[in-house]
Amino acid sequence: MGRDKANLELGGVTLLARAVQTLTRTLEHLGDPEAEVWVSGKDQPGVRCLPDRAPGRGPLAGLDAAIAAFPDRRLVVLPVDMPLVSPQLISRLLTESAGAAAATFAGYEMPVVLRTTSQVRAVVEELLVVGSEGRAGSMRSMLARLCAQAVPLPEDFAKEFANCNTPAEWERLMGVQGLTRRVTTPALRPTR
Repeated sequence: MGRDKANLELGGVTLLARAVQTLTRTLEHLGDPEAEVWVSGKDQPGVRCLPDRAPGRGPLAGLDAAIAAFPDRRLVVLPVDMPLVSPQLISRLLTESAGAAAATFAGYEMPVVLRTTSQVRAVVEELLVVGSEGRAGSMRSMLARLCAQAVPLPEDFAKEFANCNTPAEWERLMGVQGLTRRVTTPALRPTR
């Protein structure tokens, strides 16, 4: 995209804030008092952040950091570039994949639910090494290696999978939503 997608605004709300809101509402709906929303990557104002242990390596780097920080837990991964995903969709994925090591909707790599087991950790670490050697270490290969459960996607949720990885996809999403494009700069936090 050429810029930080987290700070793009859709309907006056940054994509990062939308993702955090979606996950927070999902957790409230499910009534899980121990669940927390964390953001992987660089620090962002107003959210709990988990720095990547392998910066610049994409979603696998974020997963690697989360697996290390939260062993033996169940994670939900929602990228900021899928701003139309609803809490109902995430709830459905969580409910229908209760026993799976990894699960996503059929035909999609994200959002994904993962159990942070030693097997999942080993696969992610191996794929990060493969990726550092110039070969593909991707979400797709991780899901295949983990034999991820493919949860059927109901037709009425398909519109939520609009993605904005490129400027053209972003413009198309803005057009579909009938909105104007705005890019914001994150607020600076005072230092002591």
